[in-house]
Amino acid sequence: MATWTVTSDVGQFEEAVEAHRERVPMTAAEVVDMTAEERRAAFWVAGTHEAAVVQTIHQEIERALAEGLSLDEFKKNLAEKLQGQHALGGAHLETVFRNAVQSAYNAGRWYQLTDPDVTAARPFWMFDAVLDTRTTPLCKDLNGTIKAHDDPFWLTHWCPLHHRCRSGVRALRTSEVERRGGVTPGGPPGAPSEGFGRAPPLRGEDPRPPPTGPKKVPTDPRIEQVRQQREQEALRAAAAEAQRDQAKLEARKREDPVHWEPVYVPKYGPEAGPAVAWGRAMQERGLALAPAEAKALHADLARAGILPDAQAHRELGNLFPRIERLSPGASTLGEALADLEAALADLEVGTVAHRRTERLTHELRTSAALIGHRKSIVERETALVRAPLTVAAGTTAAEAERRRAEFDRALGFYDLMADASLKHPTHFAWYYGKNLRGRYEPSRRRMVLNARRRGRTLVHEWAHGLEHHNPELLEASLAFRAARTAGLPEESLRLRFPGAGYEAHEMTVPDDFFHPYVGRDYGGGATEVLTMAAEEIWAGGGALLLAHDPDHFHLVLGQLAGDKAWPSGR
Repeated sequence: MATWTVTSDVGQFEEAVEAHRERVPMTAAEVVDMTAEERRAAFWVAGTHEAAVVQTIHQEIERALAEGLSLDEFKKNLAEKLQGQHALGGAHLETVFRNAVQSAYNAGRWYQLTDPDVTAARPFWMFDAVLDTRTTPLCKDLNGTIKAHDDPFWLTHWCPLHHRCRSGVRALRTSEVERRGGVTPGGPPGAPSEGFGRAPPLRGEDPRPPPTGPKKVPTDPRIEQVRQQREQEALRAAAAEAQRDQAKLEARKREDPVHWEPVYVPKYGPEAGPAVAWGRAMQERGLALAPAEAKALHADLARAGILPDAQAHRELGNLFPRIERLSPGASTLGEALADLEAALADLEVGTVAHRRTERLTHELRTSAALIGHRKSIVERETALVRAPLTVAAGTTAAEAERRRAEFDRALGFYDLMADASLKHPTHFAWYYGKNLRGRYEPSRRRMVLNARRRGRTLVHEWAHGLEHHNPELLEASLAFRAARTAGLPEESLRLRFPGAGYEAHEMTVPDDFFHPYVGRDYGGGATEVLTMAAEEIWAGGGALLLAHDPDHFHLVLGQLAGDKAWPSGR
């Protein structure tokens, strides 16, 4: 027994899709002086003068035809593509959609019904209107009109006949025409609206390509010229899109620390190289952010005392207003940086404008790196414990309170920038004296803080604690210092900085560090690599550090990332 299947999938109306696809998208200005005949091969939207917008609307209508999408689905897809780039109201957009879809459907119907095999079996056509309260008088009067398929009537009264026309045409057998009373006599009762009613070209004049044959050239050279122009624009757009995709792929590679390890591991060894690679990758991650997201993250860090603002916090406080003014169209911080670098290349070296723009590029990279790092680490579940503050004799209660608040804020640097995998110096007393020299004393479990360097002292001595409690950080600092100072002579800090209070045994190897004290030699038990850079970043000198010694800046971010910088161990 034979079986058969019922399905709602009727397939794609290929003739309708092809009919719409063959209409060339043009702006309203381009069709102003065209004749009605010339406009038949064009697709345009009244009042729209942006070629890209018209092209997108044309493509989304083609998609709706091919996939059988509703008006609401078309509107949703178009809104996602254009993102507010057009000013079409809902009623106008509905008219555009219905006119285009009905024109395509009826053009496709024309090509089906004019097939010789169809006209031989069904030689008569009947005008078939949708009768309801929205039906126009013209379509109501024409409803049921029957004419031979080759009657000239159809050349001037082919649907659609007006905006939002819902009428169509049915093919009838001779027997059906006889049952309906024969051919309708006389001429049409009225004329279609301007620009409507013209039948598609007859098959011998059809400018559309046959399914497998070569494409015929439309008879209108102006339409063909625009068509070729649009095709070239589409090719250029596709090439540009491919280039952007490749650039995004390369950018994603640069955001991975592994990408940078071949650069820095040979330079600083497996102890420090991955940490420098981490910091470099974080800069790329930050540059990939949209300005709005980066601005919000930047503000969070600035409020916490990182990325300082105003005179006391002067480093990056006005960064984003300046970026928005100098690079208003940038979609990422990386694009803004490229705009700044292009502007910098056009400025005369040594001028005020050149110095300001150059500094702005350093500030942008700094903010990007810190933000990228902040987004990529695991935040601690609880804030670091603030230790009791013991003060030296002669310290007033008011001064002690002020210093206590400063030290609390300074510790916020590690709350925000240190990964949860790091171990911190807990149960350490804070000892404050106005004339004391700051130092970290693990044997006595205390940090000595002073007034002259205030919050800097806390950030600095806490970094010593991080090196003490996290051996991998100390190893990274030692490896970095060794790579930078190999073969260089030591210098006495007392001779280098007379009157600064350094003792005779304190030696350093200055290298080209941002401060000679970074190279201080402790004989392997400690360094000033992490300490000096951490306090410089907290105090607002991050941009200067990044400009002078980017590897040192990036190393510190890697150290603060803890396990993230060495995910597979060493």
